[in-house]
Amino acid sequence: MLKQLVLAGAVLTAAAPVGNAADVGAPPAYDWSGGYVGVHAGYGAVDVDYDFNSNDIFGNLAGETQSEALDGLIGGGQIGYNWQLDNYILGLEGSFTWAGLKESTGDGSDVGDVSFHTGVDWLAALTPRFGLAFDDVLVYGKGGLALADLGTRIEQPIASGLRVNDDDATEVGWTVGAGAEKWRCPRIGSSASKATTMISANTALTRKSPTRRTRRGRGPTTMSI
Repeated sequence: MLKQLVLAGAVLTAAAPVGNAADVGAPPAYDWSGGYVGVHAGYGAVDVDYDFNSNDIFGNLAGETQSEALDGLIGGGQIGYNWQLDNYILGLEGSFTWAGLKESTGDGSDVGDVSFHTGVDWLAALTPRFGLAFDDVLVYGKGGLALADLGTRIEQPIASGLRVNDDDATEVGWTVGAGAEKWRCPRIGSSASKATTMISANTALTRKSPTRRTRRGRGPTTMSI
């Protein structure tokens, strides 16, 4: 079974310090070097497709697709460091986002009915960044390691009880993205960015029926203050 997950979100972020401005009265100059920390909060939405590549014990047939839509509040924090050489910027950023996005589809109250339960508890990333600084504006790209806690559960009442496949694991993949930051004052900046994340894992519904699950995310889109 192939699972595809697309995450899109929008969050507000506060981060400080971003850099140190020149002394008052000096020509405009901006030094993006240094560390920064911040927090973010907002809204996220997830579309999940279960694409079945073989018949399984729940009665799902090869070629069928089951879709779910998840949404809810997201929030977390980020920490990073920038190095500046002329107008080139190298950086490294780590982020953690609590998602708490959950959704269930299917009735599952009658014998033979199948229900799907999906949850994304958190997302994390460690991304090197490379950018170009134009005075108080930084344009950059990033890419690196991504982690996600993805839980899936399939239930089906049967005559002898409840048939269940339950999987909850931290999964590893990669992320790439791009964004821009704007200098607001000597110790506060704002930014907007987008990222695409791909995470894959192998699981099985039965010993005879191995499945493959793929999680693909986009976002969150961020605006920093």
